[in-house]
Amino acid sequence: MTAKFKALFQISRTQHYSSRQSIVQWVFIILICGFGYRIISIHQLDAGNITLQERGDKQAYKEFKSTARRGNILDRNGEILASSLILKKVNLDSTQIQTIFIPKLAKALEMSEIELRAKIEQKLSKRAGRKNLILQKNIWLNSPILKKLEKLKKAKLKICKTTKNKKNLQNENIHGVRLQADTRRYYPKSASLAH
Repeated sequence: MTAKFKALFQISRTQHYSSRQSIVQWVFIILICGFGYRIISIHQLDAGNITLQERGDKQAYKEFKSTARRGNILDRNGEILASSLILKKVNLDSTQIQTIFIPKLAKALEMSEIELRAKIEQKLSKRAGRKNLILQKNIWLNSPILKKLEKLKKAKLKICKTTKNKKNLQNENIHGVRLQADTRRYYPKSASLAH
């Protein structure tokens, strides 16, 4: 009896082995055919007049043009005739500024709040471009305006936002105010000597 039981156990252990093996083989064959088709289709891809390598390079690399700062003009004795001063300018994105920050921004820029609101409203009108409002130019690097603006950027005010009948108080920084580098040509011995 035990010999028959062992024989049954061995038969059931190897049962359907060949059918399972053929299913796995067909799955691998289908995958290899799919990958082969994809490789051929990518290789013969119509990318216009450029190769895929050139197309990839075009997507990966970007030309960046930057204007260099003008150098000093010196006379033969080494004295400066013309120089470029490094300054700052305040650029405001009028679509991002929060109205609660306008009085503090006007105080930091040493201008009246009414004048600042008028400039922002004029920039937001349909006739003017909506972004990049230059509020002040030619600000010296040691100007107190820059110190006030840095302090304002770090300041947080509580702003009430309502979403789906819920009111949330959130601490937010000012948005849309950027300090950008600016230069101005300076002629210490008048402009006529530099030409």
